[in-house]
Amino acid sequence: SGKYIDVAGSSKQNGATVDQWEYHGGNNQQWVIRDAGNGYYYIISKCNGLYLTVDNGKIVTSKLNNSSSQKFKLTVPTAMKGTKTLEDGTYTIASVANTRLVIDIPHSSKDNGEKIELWKNGKTANQKFNIKYVGDGYYTITATHANTSIELANGTTIIGTKITQYANNGYDAQKWIIKEAGNGEYYIISKNSELYMTVENEEVKEGANLTIQNYSGRVAQKFTITDSKIVVDIDDNKYPGYKATLEKLLASHPNWNVKFLYTGLKFDSAVAGEA
Repeated sequence: SGKYIDVAGSSKQNGATVDQWEYHGGNNQQWVIRDAGNGYYYIISKCNGLYLTVDNGKIVTSKLNNSSSQKFKLTVPTAMKGTKTLEDGTYTIASVANTRLVIDIPHSSKDNGEKIELWKNGKTANQKFNIKYVGDGYYTITATHANTSIELANGTTIIGTKITQYANNGYDAQKWIIKEAGNGEYYIISKNSELYMTVENEEVKEGANLTIQNYSGRVAQKFTITDSKIVVDIDDNKYPGYKATLEKLLASHPNWNVKFLYTGLKFDSAVAGEA
């Protein structure tokens, strides 16, 4: 949330509620960390001298009672690690919720800070991205029309931040983990924040922006990443689900040279055991 742990109303009462609040620098947002022994710590409010305490599932400040409810272990989070899941190449990135909608740079803009969005696949350069493995489990994602990188502006880690394009600079804000989600689908995770690329408000439609959110596993966080030379143009209304299945099949077999012919076979029978 980017907010700060705060003693509500600067209360000096025993049992004062602790919540989160925008930063203002007051004493009720400042804390003393004191060794409690055995690798644990007390966290003491500067505004009232009371101890951070777990009280029936709530967090409050209260007088010292030497119980485990006032002792906390402080650890440095372990960085999320990715692996190499894709070969370098030029790809189209589509929402699993509607694979006819792909990640797009609006109006082919080359401006730094332009927000990325979903749009109907027009097979244009502003919808194609050079994905490059840069080591240690991370990728860069570069718009082919502008040679700009997909990034989190100013390296922010705030949930809900919209994803933009910016000139390549090699910073962590421009590095991503591409993690397999099963069924030929992927999560795209920011190195900088370890948050997941997500369709804003889970409203999968033309013009929807892409943001970063905590992991949910929902379809708004899943994408197909398909070689941009592969085009599958099937009417979803007439043949629901076929286009998405074919795209996943082709993405998992990048070396295939495919030409679709009408064979008279049922689609499900023709690809049984492959998708």
